Amino acid sequence: MADIKQMIATGRAAYDKGLLEKSETALRSAVQLIRRNPALLVLDTNNEQVVYNAFVSLAMTLSKRGKSPEAMSVMIELLRISSAPIPENDFGPKARDLHTEAEKQAQATGRGALTVSASDNRA
Repeated sequence: MADIKQMIATGRAAYDKGLLEKSETALRSAVQLIRRNPALLVLDTNNEQVVYNAFVSLAMTLSKRGKSPEAMSVMIELLRISSAPIPENDFGPKARDLHTEAEKQAQATGRGALTVSASDNRA
């Protein structure tokens, strides 16, 4: 987890300096590691904030680089992980707006359904 935290810190620092390509590279690496290790959240819920920061930061970097569809995709993926609102103090109003738009798109997509029919009474 320390490696992921370092990548996020590097990405956020690069974003703050306007080094968007460097930011994207670092944050993409962090998110890829998170995706490969879903147990990070299952085994330690304290990691949720780290994961949250990685996804929001990557979405904002992608948005600022003009990669809006990809930014939206990352934000929608975040919604599957956490329903917490974006703290405007931490990420600014643009992040909040992107999150709100992602929520609207996710709601418009709808939800699936699962029906299980068991004719075997042992099931």
